[in-house]
Amino acid sequence: MNEKNATEVDLRSLTNLRLPITEDKEPVFNSDIDVSDSGIEVFDSDIDVFEIYDKDVGLIDEENQIMAWCNDSDQSDSNAENSEEVVKFLWPISFSNNTPPQKRKLKSGRSGYLLPIAHPDTDSKKCVSRKMPRSSKHNYKLQAIKAVGANNNVMANFLQRGKDQFKAASKDSGGKPNATLSESAAPTPPSSSTANNEEYNNRVNSMVDNYNAVPKKPACDENVLFEREFQELNAVISLMRKEYRQREKTEKGFTFPGLELDELQEFNNLRNEHRLAGIEKPAIVASITAALASNRRLQTGKKKFTTSVSRAKRLRHQVRHVLQFKELYTNTQGKGAHKKTLLSDPKILETLQAWTAKQKPGSVSPRSFHEHAVNVVLPKHGHQAISLDTATRWMYKLGFRAQRHQKSIYFDGHEREDVVVSRIKFLDDVARLCVFSKKYDGENCEIPVMVDPEILGDNKETVFIYHDESTIHAKERPTLSWLLPGLTELRSKSLGWLMHISDFILESTGQLVLSPNEQEFHQLNCSDAATVIYPGSQGDAWWDMAQLCKQVTEKALPIFEALHPGCQGVFVFDCSSAHEAFGPQALRVQNMNLGPGGKQSRLRDTIIPTDDTRIPEGLRGQPQSMCFPTDYEVQSLAGQPKGIQQVLAERGLFQYYCGAQNDAQLPPLRLKCKQCSASGAVKDAEARARNAVKQAEAQGYSIDQESCFREELGTTTSASALPSKLKDCCWSQIMANQSDFLAERPLLQTIIEEAGHVCLFLPKFHCELNPIELLWAYIKADYRRQSHRFSIWKDYKALFETARHACPLSTIRKFFRKIDRQHSAYELGLTGPAAQRAMRKYSSHRRIPKDALKDVFVVGSSHS
Repeated sequence: MNEKNATEVDLRSLTNLRLPITEDKEPVFNSDIDVSDSGIEVFDSDIDVFEIYDKDVGLIDEENQIMAWCNDSDQSDSNAENSEEVVKFLWPISFSNNTPPQKRKLKSGRSGYLLPIAHPDTDSKKCVSRKMPRSSKHNYKLQAIKAVGANNNVMANFLQRGKDQFKAASKDSGGKPNATLSESAAPTPPSSSTANNEEYNNRVNSMVDNYNAVPKKPACDENVLFEREFQELNAVISLMRKEYRQREKTEKGFTFPGLELDELQEFNNLRNEHRLAGIEKPAIVASITAALASNRRLQTGKKKFTTSVSRAKRLRHQVRHVLQFKELYTNTQGKGAHKKTLLSDPKILETLQAWTAKQKPGSVSPRSFHEHAVNVVLPKHGHQAISLDTATRWMYKLGFRAQRHQKSIYFDGHEREDVVVSRIKFLDDVARLCVFSKKYDGENCEIPVMVDPEILGDNKETVFIYHDESTIHAKERPTLSWLLPGLTELRSKSLGWLMHISDFILESTGQLVLSPNEQEFHQLNCSDAATVIYPGSQGDAWWDMAQLCKQVTEKALPIFEALHPGCQGVFVFDCSSAHEAFGPQALRVQNMNLGPGGKQSRLRDTIIPTDDTRIPEGLRGQPQSMCFPTDYEVQSLAGQPKGIQQVLAERGLFQYYCGAQNDAQLPPLRLKCKQCSASGAVKDAEARARNAVKQAEAQGYSIDQESCFREELGTTTSASALPSKLKDCCWSQIMANQSDFLAERPLLQTIIEEAGHVCLFLPKFHCELNPIELLWAYIKADYRRQSHRFSIWKDYKALFETARHACPLSTIRKFFRKIDRQHSAYELGLTGPAAQRAMRKYSSHRRIPKDALKDVFVVGSSHS
């Protein structure tokens, strides 16, 4: 066949795939071509896909054949006639239109991509995908069952048979699995000539011989390694001892670190012993043991329990540092050079301290301080001005701190002389009684620490019970609110009804309550010592002393004795006029007149004191009635109070002092002298002036007490109005200083002590020593957090009952632990900010260690 005919045949084979052109001049696909002719089984759902694929492949083949023919025609020498004939065959391909591919149809009848739909939430701008029809989802489990059938375990059985054959083969070959491998599985040498095989084997053998010829490193003996490390550390310790002894002789002020070196030596010995004994983690065990020994050597006075974990970590770090640098590690953090500033000038420092001490708390700001320093202090000492930032840093050095206004310790009178005396007495009483009390330790205060029987002796175990009262309004809300921009919380102008609670807490059980079984067993009328009232014009009566005494008598004492039989309760109350109130029949000179009868209280009978030498011996120790008998000769005075003059006359003191005044040619005594008659405002002004003078002296400057007194009083009253300290200036002072009057106890103390328990009162302005104050804060925070959910008075009452029992027992015991730290701070002499810093630093301790006293003072002195 010639070249022309060959080309013609090829082109006809290409064009046989298409039909002749229709009347619309558009080619159509040949329907005789069926996908099934290829011998491939096709599912009905996939016919469309295969048809589209075959059409695309056919078009690609046509284009490739056309390009191949064009290349051949360019290289052939055929005439133009042949090329024209070929063009006729290519006309249907060149001018055919590509029909768009058919879209795939889903089982649900839909086709193509389904656009997302709008979000159900109208405020959202996002779209969500359409829910796919159930018929279109692919069920993998169903398809797997169709493919392999249900319950088909062919693969699992195959794997199990393989494991069994492998184990049987291993057993037959003596535990060598590789012996079951056939020779065909072994690697075959290169398929080459015999010479090549020999060369290959020789090269492999030479490499193996070279590897075996290299000397192997002998296995290290652990004992030899341990001995070498032990000797190395010993040598370093000996070297450091010599060097530090030499430095001790030559360097002034150098202290020989004997404790640190002994600690290292002990650690080295213990670690070597533990290693030879095979103890796990010998270095950690040795470091903890050495640290414990060091802590025992450092302790002074009473033994305190302390952890040695941190000291053990520092010891191991010290060992690594010593081996590397041949010297002990010293922490140089914070020991940089101190730069001198203008505040380093003692004159400027004293001037600024004196000015700040005179200012009212809260009135000093960085700007006012800057103005005073620039305009007054610095020009006086010949220095230039400073910036506002520098003035702010100076305020930090002087001790100022910016803080949000909040409730804190009441310092106005907190360190007053009489208050300090009462605080010392209170701490002594607590320390004396606390020895017989059971404590609770542990992370959650769950471990009771019993009292040593030798220490307890014949005494009863004491239990401290703290009392306090608090109030909260029904509609109280938290002070801090979180709001979105543009929103404002609208709160009611009324705080709602007032709720008042009086309660007791103790460390053993938390709140003073009984369970229903305990209440039934002891046959008590109440199970909770707390008393809740709702005072107001239309509610309950306001809380008073009579209600408190009833609560103590009918609730607190019976419940405590039921919970702690055989124990002595130590009831602690706040120092207030209500709690320290005396009974109506108490021996109080304030309730007596000078003469008999009239409006004065009927006091209880007493016994004439025996310690006053001015009373005749025949009268001492005799009973004395404070009222006239009912058959008194003067009928108008029968059964009436005697008054101060008659009581003193029966004791022989009225005649004694009248004679003394006549002998001294002095005017007769009055009921109250001028000093004792001074108003309370004068007394308070004098006390404030005295405290101001002491504070000024502590700051390094002095002021006149007389001028300070007048300024506090606001008048020109002279100092002669100061209260008298004499005990015989008037009849009231003489009567008040009688021993039976001085020994009179408040009504609350009388009730508790007559029941066999102890009653203590906190010092004035020392509410921080009462743990129940922390309980009130917990209850109020819990109540305010939920009060917004209610609007009915009944719901508010129920919420308060839930909130006041919400505090867990472990938290109440931690409150007692914090109060013990406060006691410890006061016993060490820490007050004010220094005590607060120490309590924050040792928050997990029950007592503040004595070593912390130095640290606290260093912190305090760094700001001055």
